[in-house]
Amino acid sequence: MENFSREDRGIFQGIKVPFCLNAIILAFMAYVIFIAFAHILGYLMDDDVAYEKVVYSTTNMVVNKLPALERPINEIVLTYSDAKYGDLVDAWVTYRHSRPQVEMEFEEFVKPEWWKYIVFAVWFLLIWSFFAGAINRTAAYRIARDESITLKEGLNFGAQTWANHFLAILFIAIFIAAAFFICVLAALILDQIPYVGELVLIIAFIFILVAAFLITLLLAGLLFGFNMISSAIGVDKVDSFDAISRSYSYVLGRPWQTLLYTFLPLLFVTFFLYFGRIFQDVALKTLAVGMGNDFEPIRQCVTLSASWSDLGKLGDLAWTEKLAAYVIKIFIWLAHLFVISTAIAYWLSARTKAYLLLRKEVDGDEVEEMYLEEEEEALDAAPPEPAPAPAPLATTEEEKPKPEKAAKKKHTEKELSGLHMDELRAIGEKLGVTGRSKKKIIERILKAQEEK
Repeated sequence: MENFSREDRGIFQGIKVPFCLNAIILAFMAYVIFIAFAHILGYLMDDDVAYEKVVYSTTNMVVNKLPALERPINEIVLTYSDAKYGDLVDAWVTYRHSRPQVEMEFEEFVKPEWWKYIVFAVWFLLIWSFFAGAINRTAAYRIARDESITLKEGLNFGAQTWANHFLAILFIAIFIAAAFFICVLAALILDQIPYVGELVLIIAFIFILVAAFLITLLLAGLLFGFNMISSAIGVDKVDSFDAISRSYSYVLGRPWQTLLYTFLPLLFVTFFLYFGRIFQDVALKTLAVGMGNDFEPIRQCVTLSASWSDLGKLGDLAWTEKLAAYVIKIFIWLAHLFVISTAIAYWLSARTKAYLLLRKEVDGDEVEEMYLEEEEEALDAAPPEPAPAPAPLATTEEEKPKPEKAAKKKHTEKELSGLHMDELRAIGEKLGVTGRSKKKIIERILKAQEEK
């Protein structure tokens, strides 16, 4: 198999990630759990379409700014609209095609209460915090070391680091909100002071501009570094603040590479979802051509846009035809979930690859360097080397110890810096040292050489 950790160069390296079935399975689990509990939350809110309203209103804002995202969003988050959501779907379709006529009615119909945004955002962050860590850890092993870890190991890592993911995003959100409300509060207070307040506000507006610039910078960094935070934790198992620092450092330090490593995988995901839908349509079209009119009542019930309850409308069809309809419906949804899960797993894997490439550019760490728990455990468990016994005093010329024939070669820092991690680990094993990063293992090798 091709080694993905050697000499990664070029703008297209960001989309070159190895296939990983475990990452796809983890993405499948994350997607199903998120969607299922999102609808349960809707029932608990006494609003069957609470999730759809939040998704559609958010999608409206995003798509108006970035129309290219309409296809990925529609495929990933809008395909679960059931027959009971027909009015909502019709309103959405009408709105997108004739905006001036239905804008007011649509926004009034679809806009949920403000607290529902928070509820679903927190639920998304909880799922992302757990499964993104597991997927990125799995992808990191495949990309950096060309190795695979089990689903259990990936889930264990996600359980260990989910708090780091969640707190990292929470810290950024709190900082942005605090900066915004401080500016609002300052403007409100100064507005209440006649004459002097307006004069002070002129000066204070400079600080408001600075705060607005910082908020915009944080939002831009969060937009392009959101999954980079998860990648930092998945690769190096750093804490929340270190993950934020690395993410923003790489994004702002290499902006053009970040843009390429973001939009090229996004473009690939868009085409993948588009052709994934075509693949499902072709499968149904094949049955329609082969079965002719006999397939028409089945086709209306088995498409992705049809509700599962529509299967009860098959009427007087034979039980074998009804069974075939149920089986086709199940396979169509499994195929759809596989396409979505693959897209999610690929996107997170591509962000991990981008993190490794940007880390190499900024920090000089090799792509194959990552946190390995077994190395830290071995280092902690290694017993200290016993002190060498003192040499016996020589009483005569014959009894004096003879000098060694040849002293062992000592490696310089420059020589070690030019070696790969595998070579450094081999040298470290001879000296009884190890490390999870190139810098750390070089320091320990040099120190061990001095002690010997």
